[in-house]
Amino acid sequence: MSKKVIIIVGILFLVFLGAFLVFKNIGRFGEVGEKIKEGKFLKTQEQKQEESSEGIFTQADLEKAKEIAQRAVENSPTYKFDGFDLKFLSSEKLDCQGCFEFTFSFKSRHPGYGNRSGKVLAQVITPHEAKVNLHGEKVVSLVTDGTFDELRETFIK
Repeated sequence: MSKKVIIIVGILFLVFLGAFLVFKNIGRFGEVGEKIKEGKFLKTQEQKQEESSEGIFTQADLEKAKEIAQRAVENSPTYKFDGFDLKFLSSEKLDCQGCFEFTFSFKSRHPGYGNRSGKVLAQVITPHEAKVNLHGEKVVSLVTDGTFDELRETFIK
């Protein structure tokens, strides 16, 4: 009879231990369970590759694209000539795969656009807004104030 009691006590101990562990971790597992239902975990490498090809991007992808866009503005003719105080305003995922639009603001020490060397210029702090469109890592357009195409160094008609 004592063997039966020991076995029953052992089984009860395991049941209570299992229940304790389940209830103790319910919050942590609940969150994970929700993420699994949403498809955020347990993906094969093939599924992750498919996601990338379908245009789902990570925060790292967005940060890299933002850096590329910022460098493009910093190297644009208008900003390079007399720009300062560059600030990131916003980003937007565009309809095409790997396409983003970033908006920055900056100021220039003189009015106008592009490289204005050799011109008579007024000393006026001028605010600007630059929109940079990227396709992957390539800058496809950079327009300041909706007026000046920085890549072609021409005014938009």
